[in-house]
Amino acid sequence: MKGNGRTAIREKERAVPVYRDEAVVEEVERVEAMEAARPAVETHISLQPIAAPMILGLYALASGVFLLGSTTLGWFTGSNDPGGLFPFIGVFAGLAQLLAAMWSYRARDGLGTVLHGFWGSLWLAYGIGGLLVALGALPSPVADLGEFGLWLLIGSAITLVATVAAAARSIMLTLTMAVLTISSILATIGYLTDGDAFVNAGAIGFIATAVLSWYVASSLLLDSAFGRHILPVGRFRSSRGYDVVRGYGEPGVTPYE
Repeated sequence: MKGNGRTAIREKERAVPVYRDEAVVEEVERVEAMEAARPAVETHISLQPIAAPMILGLYALASGVFLLGSTTLGWFTGSNDPGGLFPFIGVFAGLAQLLAAMWSYRARDGLGTVLHGFWGSLWLAYGIGGLLVALGALPSPVADLGEFGLWLLIGSAITLVATVAAAARSIMLTLTMAVLTISSILATIGYLTDGDAFVNAGAIGFIATAVLSWYVASSLLLDSAFGRHILPVGRFRSSRGYDVVRGYGEPGVTPYE
């Protein structure tokens, strides 16, 4: 037989009678003929690596929970005017975190999308509430309303699942989400039952969440700047989590090392 080994094998296979339905054989031959006649198409793929959206999202989250916790505990007496807080909370903690959520969506980071999508919306609504108070359209700040507990109730349920998902990333991120979940649950109980002790306990937890979020975001930022791990976060080598920093396999993603 002439030709290479593969051609010889095909000719040998054709020499062996195969009992198949004639319609199937005709269809296979038709498809093979179409494939052979199809011109070669050159495909171009453009990758667009992006910075880790989790960096901006965690910094924005830290600012929101810190301001909520500190004002609830009365740390800065005379500085709790909603008219002075709503611009920063609404724009950075709210809008910036929503943008981080959309960039996480683009980077195929489901955890970042859900986490920053919810908390960014909450802070944006919180900021709008502060604006309404400043304009006299709302009788009291959002955080003083019992309905705020319903906001945190939804946040508790979402953040609880985010905590489980964060376990695929790193220890510090999981700890951050866990503390945020517990804080939200405590604050939810406090706001829905008018229990000041629970509200204050939740506020302390929010302060702890702010510190942890700042640490994890700083670790990601320094890693991307220096190209190596600076602040440890307890990454799981066996996990399938991703840092969105450099192009690798998927647009803009790099697996944890």
